[in-house]
Amino acid sequence: MVGTAEPILLPLESTLGKRAASIMSLVSTTRLRQDVLSMNYPRNRLHSPKDMVKAEGFIISALQDAGWQTKRHSFSIRQANGVLDYGDFSPTVYSELSGVNLTAIKPAEASNDALVIEAHYDTVRMSPGADDNTASVAALLELARVLKDYKFKHTVVLATCDMEEIGCIGATQLVKQLANEYKLRGAIVFETMAYLSHKPNSQALPPGFGFVYPDQASRLRNRGYVGDTTVVIYHNNARSIAVGFSESLAHIVGADSVVLLRAPGDIPVLGRLLRTFFYSLIRQFYRANHYPFLVAGVPAIQITDSGNFRNPNYHKVTDTPDTLDYDRLASIVAATAITTLRLDSA
Repeated sequence: MVGTAEPILLPLESTLGKRAASIMSLVSTTRLRQDVLSMNYPRNRLHSPKDMVKAEGFIISALQDAGWQTKRHSFSIRQANGVLDYGDFSPTVYSELSGVNLTAIKPAEASNDALVIEAHYDTVRMSPGADDNTASVAALLELARVLKDYKFKHTVVLATCDMEEIGCIGATQLVKQLANEYKLRGAIVFETMAYLSHKPNSQALPPGFGFVYPDQASRLRNRGYVGDTTVVIYHNNARSIAVGFSESLAHIVGADSVVLLRAPGDIPVLGRLLRTFFYSLIRQFYRANHYPFLVAGVPAIQITDSGNFRNPNYHKVTDTPDTLDYDRLASIVAATAITTLRLDSA
């Protein structure tokens, strides 16, 4: 199918290839594990607001310790369209919502352009959410430490958002706020990306996947549907970010461990057909915080382990720190740091 084949992954430029090893040495799996353990409790503004405040304090403190300028962004909205955070997650309208997004800034000296790297810090009720999405927050904190001593031509924004689990509410507010302050060059969104399985048939696929992505489906089939890949979802306006990140990660963990997927709704001609006949497939690609960026026209990618298509603990009380792969999480941190440096120099 047109537009669905994976881009060719090339080796990193020699300078960044050498820098990759140096950056990887800065990433600590011990710190990643400790940060996940430090937030090992359900966090939900509707059902456990005190724990959300506790998490806010932990995140802000870690970002400040890494030398970033931090800020809390409170928001209140009425008649908010969202979804339930339990049961079938069906659409609902919230009469009033109040939440808090957190940002950490490394400002540029003479540019209003900004790259955003984001992870939501809320969980569904009753789940500690180690994979969804505590590990992603821990990755963001570790990224702040790795990039601590770098100076950038363009502003870098690290953000943790509230209320993703009820419909990307916090990220929608964040995009509006940041768009008023910066020219957003792109966004990298961390979402459920630390669960791996090396067992055959541990990777499921949504209906219609093989029709839309024959190359990727063939690769997964030839590897026995082993759930050990990192998936990168993108629209074509973010292709350079997606390929750049994938090249960086492939340099560390190998090309077989990275799968690129252009979101089906963005594929010319075919996208319209898919919206009519494969809506269930389409919606799987727009369930996370990259969606508000895409709606605003910001080039955005999502990095994920595919969530409920792999992790049996997804949205359950069993989504705990001991189920995660901290080596892959560390590799994603390093690849994101390399990608940030590459984008800044482009």
